[in-house]
Amino acid sequence: MIYRNENTIKRLINTKTVIAYIDGKEIQGYLAFQFDKLTKDNFLRHDITIDEFFYCSKEAFRELSAFLHSQSDQVEHIIYNTQDNEFHHLLADPRNGGNHLFLTAQECNLQGVGIMYRVLNVEKFLASLKSNFLNISNHITVSFKINDSFLTKNEKEYHVQFEKGFLESLPEDSKTDVQIEIDIADFSSLIMGTVNFSTLYYSELVKISQPKFISTLDALFRNGISPITIEQF
Repeated sequence: MIYRNENTIKRLINTKTVIAYIDGKEIQGYLAFQFDKLTKDNFLRHDITIDEFFYCSKEAFRELSAFLHSQSDQVEHIIYNTQDNEFHHLLADPRNGGNHLFLTAQECNLQGVGIMYRVLNVEKFLASLKSNFLNISNHITVSFKINDSFLTKNEKEYHVQFEKGFLESLPEDSKTDVQIEIDIADFSSLIMGTVNFSTLYYSELVKISQPKFISTLDALFRNGISPITIEQF
């Protein structure tokens, strides 16, 4: 549904200013943006609005960022819609000009909750993950009791084991090290890597039979990079 075909790229090039970083014959990153005039009576005042900023290497990121920095005498602000929660660390001054003060902290961005994911078929989803769990090396067996008031076919217990990063389903009558009860919405966020298990636990959004496994489960489902989408739907 969100595959970017040739027509999508052509439409982007035809409607935005696009620059690219090329290493040899391969594009390692690109930047799509537009200049926005701030007032009708002053042709010198502009902002840059970034629509897409992608890079596959530090060199591509550095060179594309250098281009943006070179525009500092041409524009007043660079408006960047990003799903990187840590992007502000890259800036010498992360303030966004909002002049809002929160206790001792100053506003650096406006933030919204991103797209919400939902697992439609828990059994098939677990089977498709295979070797995505590389943060722990020890063996652990887990049973998930899923609550799903909308798709009742998901409302059952799922027994799985994690062995050296690999996931394998177990028979329904298997005994497990730890039992977890969780709503499908929170399970979807957990399995997609957008929330930590410990956050759900301390927010009382998950029940666990053995709290001693919290740190293990926290590491198990930590992906490091959350999924993103750039589609404007």
